[in-house]
Amino acid sequence: MEAAAIVAIAFTQGGSKPVDYHDFFGILVLLIINSTISFIEENNAGNAPVALMARLAQKQSSCLH
Repeated sequence: MEAAAIVAIAFTQGGSKPVDYHDFFGILVLLIINSTISFIEENNAGNAPVALMARLAQKQSSCLH
């Protein structure tokens, strides 16, 4: 996606037309959204083993009583 943003800017340069940043900013927004979702998912995945271990500990303690 980073390469697509660079290509979007590179191909709008030159000629007599003004630079069109719409594609570049659109790709940049998608990149930021993708990074945010990835960060949240990684954080949730990191917390999953702790939650599973806590749940397992609760089940084991209830079986002992």
